[in-house]
Amino acid sequence: MGPKAGHITAKSGKKTPETQTRRKKRGDLVNAVTITADCMAVLICCIVLFVQLSEVRLHDRVNRSFNILFIVLVAALLIDLASWVTERPEVPLSVLWTVSFLSCISGAFVATAYVNYAYHYAKTVCEISPVYLRLGLILGGIALLLNIVLAAMGRYFVIDGYFFAAGEAYGLCIGINYSPAILVPVMFIRYRRELTLRAKISTLCFFLLPILAELVQGLAPTIDLDITFASCALGFLAMYMVVQGYEYRGSALREQIMREISRTDTLTRLPNRLCYTETLDRLVGEGEDAMLGVLFCDVNGLKRVNDTQGHSAGDMLLIRFADLLRSVFEEEQIYRISGDEYVVLLHGALTQEDFDKKLSALRELAARNQQIASIGDAFGQANRAEHLVGEAETRMYIEKTAYHLHNPR
Repeated sequence: MGPKAGHITAKSGKKTPETQTRRKKRGDLVNAVTITADCMAVLICCIVLFVQLSEVRLHDRVNRSFNILFIVLVAALLIDLASWVTERPEVPLSVLWTVSFLSCISGAFVATAYVNYAYHYAKTVCEISPVYLRLGLILGGIALLLNIVLAAMGRYFVIDGYFFAAGEAYGLCIGINYSPAILVPVMFIRYRRELTLRAKISTLCFFLLPILAELVQGLAPTIDLDITFASCALGFLAMYMVVQGYEYRGSALREQIMREISRTDTLTRLPNRLCYTETLDRLVGEGEDAMLGVLFCDVNGLKRVNDTQGHSAGDMLLIRFADLLRSVFEEEQIYRISGDEYVVLLHGALTQEDFDKKLSALRELAARNQQIASIGDAFGQANRAEHLVGEAETRMYIEKTAYHLHNPR
């Protein structure tokens, strides 16, 4: 991965036809296309990162390595863009040399960041040897060191007039920059059974598209359209759409489903005690202006039904009462907190009159269904939620005692 890839045959310091400036060979149109491609690539990467950061993510290390790859790639694109813009007489040669040097070595950083991301992604799917990551870092370090040495010797590139010209070791340096990225297809071949096909193809796009761009540039040297880093951005987009987007969105969905299951009662499909506790903790933190109505309900005769008709009949009784509660209240307001106990929490823009209407409707339904449950109620400020629940529970037990007096076991 490197800039100005079409100049791999130039000899440093010699103004031969092969080392003439890019603009003389290509013209302003091709130069403008290259700059536009870099700008579009930066825009694509920024959009991808914005979407990436705005979504709920799982695997922190994978996302961190993905964001690192984004930063390195965008930096490489901006440096490559600057290397084109600074090729003008008024720019000091020291500035032009520095920008060209940074553009040349940025490929090694991109390739190493790519290996880092591919490794951490594969590690979420299967047990993978850390040797791949270590070797990638070592190769990246070697590539960086050789780039510095060859650039200092003038064999990587030279400044011909006020334009970049490739040195005699330019092709070697480009190959060295690619060397860390070669580990990714090797790693994916080794763990081909554990990784999905779509993940392998999309991740390898980041490796294959720049190579394809280099081949196109080699086959058409007279055009010399430099789109190596821009093609990396397309690979970056492919990785996001398939790996980060599809694969992890599926993981996020599965985790969300598991979380909902853990907060839902399996018999009645109502929120369970865990969800009730979370809601109660949240209500305690609300201000004094928020009001809360609490209904504490206990199903009557459940033990008798279980003993005489079996537990299946007892389950049907619990489901029937849950359906009665649903007919009066929203499902997210109802909680089954234990075997035969249900709590209804009404909060928000609630008045005492609204609460009393709901309570009357529930009591009427319970009476029409053979006094299916004993009900206690309380109304007050939401930040006193725990006290209100205790008050409603006490009233429920008073009503429960009266029920047993008239309906002895």
